[in-house]
Amino acid sequence: MTKRDTLDYLPDGPAPDKVPTGKVLVHNHVIAGIKPNRSVGTYGFRAWWADKPAGKDLERCDCGWKPDLGTHYRLRH
Repeated sequence: MTKRDTLDYLPDGPAPDKVPTGKVLVHNHVIAGIKPNRSVGTYGFRAWWADKPAGKDLERCDCGWKPDLGTHYRLRH
């Protein structure tokens, strides 16, 4: 897992409009049947910024959440 000190959790609510320099967007699980554009904090959905490059415990995600932010990642299953 990514080191705890490199995680920067997003607050509950809408995701931000841009990715900070040197970071990648990561989220936890995607719950089946719930739209991917849900707000952070809904149904246990958490998202955070991680330092680039994405770690080996992360995989590219194609769930459709926040497509305007480009490629994002999820925890590897």
